[in-house]
Amino acid sequence: MRRSAAPVTLGFSSSCASVGKATLSPSEINTVTSAAANITYQDKGCGGVDRVSVSISGTSQQKQVDLTVAAPTAQSIEFVSASPDKICLKGSGCSASSVVTFRLKDQFANPVAGRDVTFDLSIFQTSRIFLRHLRKQTSLAWRTSLSLHVRPLRQFVYGPLCRQVRVPQWLCPLCRNAGYQCRFARQSCNCFSRSEFNLDGFNFDGETSAIRVQLNDRFGNPVPDGTSVSFVTEGSAVIPARCVTTDGVCNVNFVSSEFRPANGRVSVVAYAQGEESFDDVNGDNVFNTGETFSDLGEVFVDKNEDGALQLGSGEYVIGDPANGRWDGNTFVRASRVFVLSVSGAQPRFTTVDASGFCTNTPFTGVQLLPRPGVASCRTSAQICVRDANALADALGGNPVPSGSTVTVTTTAKGVSISVDNSPVPNTLSPTVHTIVASLTDCAIALTSPGVIDLSVQMPATSGAGTKYTRPIGTVE
Repeated sequence: MRRSAAPVTLGFSSSCASVGKATLSPSEINTVTSAAANITYQDKGCGGVDRVSVSISGTSQQKQVDLTVAAPTAQSIEFVSASPDKICLKGSGCSASSVVTFRLKDQFANPVAGRDVTFDLSIFQTSRIFLRHLRKQTSLAWRTSLSLHVRPLRQFVYGPLCRQVRVPQWLCPLCRNAGYQCRFARQSCNCFSRSEFNLDGFNFDGETSAIRVQLNDRFGNPVPDGTSVSFVTEGSAVIPARCVTTDGVCNVNFVSSEFRPANGRVSVVAYAQGEESFDDVNGDNVFNTGETFSDLGEVFVDKNEDGALQLGSGEYVIGDPANGRWDGNTFVRASRVFVLSVSGAQPRFTTVDASGFCTNTPFTGVQLLPRPGVASCRTSAQICVRDANALADALGGNPVPSGSTVTVTTTAKGVSISVDNSPVPNTLSPTVHTIVASLTDCAIALTSPGVIDLSVQMPATSGAGTKYTRPIGTVE
């Protein structure tokens, strides 16, 4: 270009800048004949030779220079999507495959195209789930996708397929040993709470208990947003069956419906990717050989509530057996029991032992004998109230639905009568109630004896809210 006698405007452009892979700052300069024009070129994933052009505004004069730009260095892989995010066995009614998409980024968080990425599955029994492609190249859109499929099998040795699948991905060959760059949930730092323990759900669909799961890492911080938590239940339903965390918390609902276990007790387990807890003796925030840890083993739905996995009984969900080693990438879990209480039949009354616990012995009646005098003008007895489901007695029995009210009345004269622990609270066990009969006037004997009736009013959720009344003894 010739030197100009008057100020001119210079414009700058490049092949990579035109497609967003580089920036020129500024892209236009007002200059004078004696001044040099300087701009800054910033690479945004150009890679290769980039032709930079400079021109004088309003003229046809133009010059070019070729810059050799080093290829970007791939530094991280970002999950983009899974479509759909739930897959099932082929023929079961939902999709048997999912397209999982990732984005490759350089050190400036810019997308990188044309690189090979390999994939694997961190899952037990991978013969049931497979990847259609183990290695793919990032496209011009800087993304790569693969298909994840469920392979139907004739037999399920460990029960139904219901699990999370993590797809680890590595840049080939630069980041093969990079590992996971996230905070895992820790087994000792997860909470599973529920709003209702004993629902009026054995006779009615749609009774709901809110479930709240909270996941923290080993430092007491919430796990990253978007951490996936899955739920498996032996009966009724958890809706939705999967949730993702926000501030370490996610929420679902337990909803009464078929299938209902005959004993009315439903075990639900929540699980997520995480690490086994350990006792950090030296405070270095990493596990060291010799430190004690929780060897978790398999995730299972404890149908018989014995605290142990029973293979062949449909309890197995996911995971490997305990291996005697600390695992930094396993499944943390928490389980709870829900009771589908019976409201459609007469509750049962049983005795209470000397320690104040319910027995399986039927309550045959009580005789309360209040007498005049400060020390003896009131008498009491205890009774256990449980629902009609005798199959639950082997596990301690089931309570009537929460919110049920228990009341007592008597035809005796000159006495008042009361019962405690009403309404029935959230509980997994039958409830103990103390019945107290007190003389109206401690100096005057009972006017006339009478029968004691005990009534259990079921919640209004059970249709009209059935009331059951039964005589349980006398005041004399």
